[in-house]
Amino acid sequence: MATRDEILAEIAEIKNQYKPSEQNNTRSDNVGESSTTGNVTRAVAQGLTFGFADEIEAVFKSIGKDKTYKEAVDEVRAKVDKFRKDNPVLAYGAEIAGSVPTMLLGGAGVRAVQGAGKLAKGATTGSKVGSAMKTGAVSGGIYGAGAGEGAEGKAIGAVAGGALGGALGGLTAKILPKTTAKAKELMKKDIRLTQGQAFGGEGNVMGGVIQNLEQSTSSLVGVGSPIQTAKLTSLVDFNRAVIKEALEPAIGKMSNKQFNSLIPKNLKGNELFQYADDIMKNSYNKELANVSLNSGAVNSLKNTITQSIRTSNTSTANKNKVLAEIGNLIKSKTEKGGGMSGVAFKELERDLSALSASYKRSQGGDIFLARLIDNAKKDAGNILKAFNPESNLANINKSQVGMSAIQKAVNKANGTQGIFSTKQFLNALKQNDMSIGKKSTARGEGFLKETAQLADDVMGGAIPDSGTASRLITGNISVDPVKALAYAPATIASEIAYGIGRPAVRGLLQVPRVGMNTITPTASGLLGGASGDALKNRGILR
Repeated sequence: MATRDEILAEIAEIKNQYKPSEQNNTRSDNVGESSTTGNVTRAVAQGLTFGFADEIEAVFKSIGKDKTYKEAVDEVRAKVDKFRKDNPVLAYGAEIAGSVPTMLLGGAGVRAVQGAGKLAKGATTGSKVGSAMKTGAVSGGIYGAGAGEGAEGKAIGAVAGGALGGALGGLTAKILPKTTAKAKELMKKDIRLTQGQAFGGEGNVMGGVIQNLEQSTSSLVGVGSPIQTAKLTSLVDFNRAVIKEALEPAIGKMSNKQFNSLIPKNLKGNELFQYADDIMKNSYNKELANVSLNSGAVNSLKNTITQSIRTSNTSTANKNKVLAEIGNLIKSKTEKGGGMSGVAFKELERDLSALSASYKRSQGGDIFLARLIDNAKKDAGNILKAFNPESNLANINKSQVGMSAIQKAVNKANGTQGIFSTKQFLNALKQNDMSIGKKSTARGEGFLKETAQLADDVMGGAIPDSGTASRLITGNISVDPVKALAYAPATIASEIAYGIGRPAVRGLLQVPRVGMNTITPTASGLLGGASGDALKNRGILR
């Protein structure tokens, strides 16, 4: 039987085997007391610096003191660990809160994330979800490296944090609603979109739910009325946006505020077009009164057009035919002294356009003679500019091309008092396309086409209201008016969401995404760093 001394010696040996390592002792012994304020400050600093505050603090604590950097960083990390263990809610909450300014205001960590994101984007291109995954992976990886301990711990923290950050970033982009890139472009044009128009598209789950819910409830009594009004408002804003864009070549670039001062914002439909059309007429009247061609300029015009047609790759018979037609037009606009007034020149341009259009409607080879006439019109514009350097007629003509398409769209919308839809405007642009075979339309090109297509992508998918649901509910209410009270809460909510509270509601709907994007680097980085520590505590890492 073992003696008492032998048993005590064996117990001491077992205790020695399970004695904490020197490193752990160092950290435990150096924890010391730290105030709540100090602990919170340290946690906030961790968030601000992507998890590197403990190492930064250790550098200052080890300078000029009887303490190595390793001893200092172990001491700081021990205080951080103790605070997390004693008060996890306050510790992790303060660290996440500390990361918010860095993520939102563009600190050094975020600039590193953005720079890495650009490099990643250069390597591959993908969807919004893919981009969010890259950004989440980079930011999570940076925070994971900061949260990890030692070279191996930081490496594992970076990998694990990056993986978690990428997953969280991708899920956030895929599920939570956000104003789409196309919607933002339209909103810059002062178009007030509905919630469904702002969030729908781009494969976002909740954005699609909001869009579908909006479309399916737009015919309900009470609920549907504010939605329909909001959709009408966005359509009127679209009409104003394309009119603004059409007028700008003639009168110069305008801010949304300047345009609303030029054309009152309460105007819509036929009244809106009439106001804009009067602006165009005044622009033409002022311009044409200040330009003219003298006899020398008219002769130069004739010679330039003749030379251009003579040197073209067209049969002599066709050249002579076109020259005779153009010559007759010029002669009819020339005054007794051999000159041409601004009004007469504008009439010449219109006649040339009409002649070109007649050839474009022709069959066979004659259709290509339209190009000769189009070139003659360009030559005429160049001659006018050469003899009237300050002339703005070419820009006014461009505005008139846009206004001509808008006029066609307004006529198509006669049943809605001239408020035209995106598709009606696209059809008007196609009708207004004077290129051979409407090639510009086929290529997706042309003045105002980009804005029209963008608006159709965002606003053109609404389900038309058949009125069936409205009639059924209205019938029930007329029989039993008390039933109307059941629709009151939903009606009030709809009025707020689609009326004066529309911007605020849109902001609130995006809060979850903003919150997730803000905490993703911190959460994924902390988890990544913890995974490195876990491996270290298990003896897998040293």
